Amino acid sequence: MRKLVLIALHVFLVSISVLAQLKTVICESFDNNRRHWLVAENDQETITLKNGQLDWDRKSAEPKFIWQKFDIDYNQDFEIETSVRPIRVGEFGIVWGGQDGNNAHCFTLKNNQFQIAEISNGAWKYIKPFTTFASQNNNQLILKIRKQGSKLLYSINSKQVYETIFLGIKGKKIGFTSFTPNHIAIDYLQILTANNEINTNPKISFSEPPQLIAQVNTPFDELAPIINTSGNKMYFARRNFPENAGVEKKDDIYTSSLDKSGLWSAVTNVGLPFNNANYNYVCSVLPGDSLFLLANAYSTDKSMLSQGVCWGKKDKDTATFAQPILIKDFYSLNSKNDFSLSLNQKAILMAIERRDTYGKNDLYVSLEQDGIWKEPINLGKVINTTQDELCPFLGPDLHTLYFSSRGHAGLGEADIFVATRLDDTWKRWTTPTNLGTPVNSEFFDGYFNFAPLDNKAYFVSETENKHDIFTVPLPKSLQYKPTVTLQGTIVDIESTKLIPAQISWTKLNTNETVTVSSDDGIYTLEIPSDSIGIVSISTLNYYTLEDTIIPIRPFYGKNQLVKRDFKMKKNSLAKKLVMNNILFGRGHTELNTSSFLEIDKLYAMMIADTAMCIEIRGHTDNQGDPQLNIDLSQVRANTIKKYLTEKGISTKKIAARGLGGAYPIANNRNEYTRKLNRRVEIVIISSQTKQ
Repeated sequence: MRKLVLIALHVFLVSISVLAQLKTVICESFDNNRRHWLVAENDQETITLKNGQLDWDRKSAEPKFIWQKFDIDYNQDFEIETSVRPIRVGEFGIVWGGQDGNNAHCFTLKNNQFQIAEISNGAWKYIKPFTTFASQNNNQLILKIRKQGSKLLYSINSKQVYETIFLGIKGKKIGFTSFTPNHIAIDYLQILTANNEINTNPKISFSEPPQLIAQVNTPFDELAPIINTSGNKMYFARRNFPENAGVEKKDDIYTSSLDKSGLWSAVTNVGLPFNNANYNYVCSVLPGDSLFLLANAYSTDKSMLSQGVCWGKKDKDTATFAQPILIKDFYSLNSKNDFSLSLNQKAILMAIERRDTYGKNDLYVSLEQDGIWKEPINLGKVINTTQDELCPFLGPDLHTLYFSSRGHAGLGEADIFVATRLDDTWKRWTTPTNLGTPVNSEFFDGYFNFAPLDNKAYFVSETENKHDIFTVPLPKSLQYKPTVTLQGTIVDIESTKLIPAQISWTKLNTNETVTVSSDDGIYTLEIPSDSIGIVSISTLNYYTLEDTIIPIRPFYGKNQLVKRDFKMKKNSLAKKLVMNNILFGRGHTELNTSSFLEIDKLYAMMIADTAMCIEIRGHTDNQGDPQLNIDLSQVRANTIKKYLTEKGISTKKIAARGLGGAYPIANNRNEYTRKLNRRVEIVIISSQTKQ
């Protein structure tokens, strides 16, 4: 019956939250203890969490709070609600907006009375002393605290009992309190906040669900996975593991390699000196896997200096701290910090708390100039919120930022977001986009990163009361696909004058082609960086040039610039014949009947001159899609070639090229002049006859 009541209640709450523009951000049903609520069994109390309820049998008269820290924005409208079933009556209720036992807000019940109090530096202030309330069901009491604008509203079983002005909070903790011996069963705790719409992008769509990496994860916490630039080795931190260094077994660095079958190998501890009694983790791995950016600033004698980062060197036999990285005016007011090095080694991204932060940890960047790391720059209000921003990772293009946030609208405790840097100030960004499901969940998700040459991402998600490492294929929209910009000039080899030409790139063993035309002999052509291709340069009355381009896909950056100049040799034998009577239907590739007489004349010439070799050039006007015009003119040229070869002319003597509308002989302003441009030209490449 209790579960049926709860389901009906949830339906009711959803309808209210829509009307009030609130959304559920926390719904604790106590089906498990992944949030680590206090459980105890001693002379003073018994606290158990099972069967969908938190059962608290308090025997002591001493005041007691059991609570959790929830990072909600109290500046926005919010709602805190719980369902409590008294088993043995005493004073109990909600404690909220708490910092510690001396600073909190309380909404408590005793018999048929309620009380609202504020504790400030240990001093109690009774906002509303015990007051009688009427309720039809004292066996199940639903307590609700709601902020609406500047108002703070208290209700019991959907009936408002008090209204006051919201004057702020002491802290972020929310939970339950007991002031006298009593026994209560708590069914759920639900927290709703202002319905800030989650910013997602339909182009970011994960085709497969994340996969748990079984070879790496344990019953303990696995955190901060970092993939090397080759995508075949992972470094990560394991927390509270019995084999960790130090008495407290904090965080040790472990590593695993990807074998030929695509499975991660057995995990090994990297050992001293990288692992010691402190919190140890790898922030970034440089190409070659011999130089690391490590958390904490260590000196070369292995002693810890301060917060920050340092270089670590490792080869087959030894590992050493190279030197701390000295960042100008570096400090953090928070003991929990994250760092990440850009692939060009010119920027360190960091999640730290400073005097100019907007909330808790903000994202900053320190830029390297002439060997000096400059003062951290706050990335600004577009990225940072009043809550925590964590786990920064700068993508291989050096512009795309991945990070976790508790402040941007999301699905759970902390979600993973992506944003793009718009300039070199590091303060102008696109609005962060939530990666959405299935990567983000209702709990913590973070440490998203990937190798530049790999299309798989790795991240941490909270599951079953612990943190595990997952992998997921990257959507195409997030994959690192830099381009190669091919730039250069085309000149006459003798006069060195610039000449107009057509430049085509064709991917090897495919029909994928990119074509541009240059009217002044200066060209720019963008091609994929991960494919070998053939570049062909052609222009009228010159021999065609071809060159193989083997771009090297870079580890970082948006573009690779390749300079390539071409020198064209004039074909002194070339003689051009314009055959005006070779006609095609408009937009078609079939020859008109009258065209065969003209082609038969060409056939007779080639039979009479056995040394004659020709190039058939198809031209169109400039109407329609340029690439379609090239394709159309190529098919037309191939049609004429096929006719001649079927009559017995060797295919070796005939080349066929479609040039589209790149070489007009008249303007394209009207149909009459456009008709002149739709033509077929025959260029005689070689012949027994003198030119």
